[in-house]
Amino acid sequence: MITLEQNKINTNIILTLSEAVTYTASSVYFLFRFIDETTQVEKLFTTSDLSTNIVRFNNFTITVSGSSYENLTGGTINLPIDGKLKYEVYEMLNPTNLYLSGTSGTILETGFVQVSGSTNMEIINNTYSGSPSTYLVYNNY
Repeated sequence: MITLEQNKINTNIILTLSEAVTYTASSVYFLFRFIDETTQVEKLFTTSDLSTNIVRFNNFTITVSGSSYENLTGGTINLPIDGKLKYEVYEMLNPTNLYLSGTSGTILETGFVQVSGSTNMEIINNTYSGSPSTYLVYNNY
């Protein structure tokens, strides 16, 4: 699981991608795909592999801006809601590609991303029409 905090440069995101790479090129890059399983909204982005030993692990930095600012080829993304997302990582030969069609189509790793730390969201518990049900309402400020 990848754990990210809102409004923060999240360092040392460690994955083991190189062991699953199918390309034989010396420079292989990675396309990240985050998927909100409720809304099916996707976020595709790249970030540099900072690992000094890619045979053992891959090290990434992902910045969650907490605003509308994004640099999708530089690892800065906007994830407006805290919660859990699904992730997939693909191999590719172009460091700035943002399309699945520009990858080999091979998913190197999949899992979940937990996002937390939003300061602009409030959860309000309400009871409607005398019903005993409680609904969660998300307000963005």
